[in-house]
Amino acid sequence: MGGADALRATGAFHDVVHLARGGYLLQATEALAGYRMPQAHRVFHALAPALPRGMPIGGGEKEMIVLEDPADAASCRSQVSG
Repeated sequence: MGGADALRATGAFHDVVHLARGGYLLQATEALAGYRMPQAHRVFHALAPALPRGMPIGGGEKEMIVLEDPADAASCRSQVSG
């Protein structure tokens, strides 16, 4: 994913914390009340390269699940940045 700086640079996260064991704590919004579908889409597109390929089962706006295939989102992002 490129590290903490790359995750911050996506603009999808309010806060990015690199954890001692190598993972990351990613906070999309300052408060849960501010997390809606636009924020879910930003997070989805930022993390698409690391998500399993294929469409999610179920979900949608009620569950704040982006109904897209991460493979499509990742390829769109690489075309834009490449």
